[in-house]
Amino acid sequence: YLFVNGDGTLVYRSVGSMPVEKFMSEASIAIGEFSDPKPFAVWEDEYERNLNNKEFLWEYLQKRKKLRLNCGDVIDRYFTLSTKDEILHSPLMKTMADYQNFNVDGPFYQFLLNNKEEVMPFLSTIFRTKFDAFLVYIAKADIDRAAANTDEKLLGAITAALLKLQADEYPMAWRVGETRMKYFTQTADAPALSKEINQYATSVMGYDTKKIRAADSMALDQFEKDLAAGKLKFSSNESLELNRRFKGSAIATSYAYRVRDIAKSVLNVIDDKKQVAKAYDWIVYASGFSNNFTIGEVKASLLHKLGKSKEALSEQQAVINSYTEQMAKLNISSDKVMGRLEGNLQKMKEGKPTWGVDKNALQTRVTATPKLVK
Repeated sequence: YLFVNGDGTLVYRSVGSMPVEKFMSEASIAIGEFSDPKPFAVWEDEYERNLNNKEFLWEYLQKRKKLRLNCGDVIDRYFTLSTKDEILHSPLMKTMADYQNFNVDGPFYQFLLNNKEEVMPFLSTIFRTKFDAFLVYIAKADIDRAAANTDEKLLGAITAALLKLQADEYPMAWRVGETRMKYFTQTADAPALSKEINQYATSVMGYDTKKIRAADSMALDQFEKDLAAGKLKFSSNESLELNRRFKGSAIATSYAYRVRDIAKSVLNVIDDKKQVAKAYDWIVYASGFSNNFTIGEVKASLLHKLGKSKEALSEQQAVINSYTEQMAKLNISSDKVMGRLEGNLQKMKEGKPTWGVDKNALQTRVTATPKLVK
């Protein structure tokens, strides 16, 4: 899509098929670019001519960051033109958390991964304690690029990086299982996903959930102590209760979402009825840890895929009712979410699938970046 002004000057371009909401978001960016004396399209056209110009690369990086575009290749190019000391003292170290993407197989991410002790002193104090979690987040996000290019070598680099980083409350092997599951879901490789997901799901379902309940109980006890000591203040009783419920169920909810995502991967890619039936059992299990509407949503679609139309319609309507009630209590709403829920209800009534992988949307997310010239 080319966005041009009245005299024919290109101010913004966007690549790939996309749903209406994404297109409108792109159009909003384009409108902002109309008033910029140097719109994004001009920066793009100048990039190839300035591959060795650090000052240009830095400014271009700020432009891409502002527009929330993939910055991985530009960061790597900037890094290769810098010495270690220049990088450590550069603004990039202070603003690292502002970027959405790094290339895990690129030189900058590998530098961060392999030189954490040297990097730490140059980070903000708060960021130091969350640095490993940030690197985990970035590595997981790079799966989109691996899947879009069907790049199993990059998948291997991502999983290797994840295993080098500090463990969280769950087994380290789950990082690998989750990442490989996401990759084979996005590439719609049903045989590979089936093999991967059964191993991962067996480990997740076999986890000692007493640890989850105990951790949430401890968090809630600490919350109550802090509240009694006057360390916490809330604007209303509703806000207090909302925070109390969150503190007492945060880890259980996180676990439920993990199980939900496993069931959803089966829903979107695998047609084998026995596997879909397993996924249904998993989503029922997840509902024992959280009543979030997205869990009911997956449950309804799995019933639909199993041919249980009446039960699917009933479940989906219950999800819509629950979502409406929850949003009314919070005094917020999302037309996008409601549109999806009601759209899937209509698809169920018409006997159409409510599952599948949108490869065009995946490609759009990862192609809005210049290629790094070697």
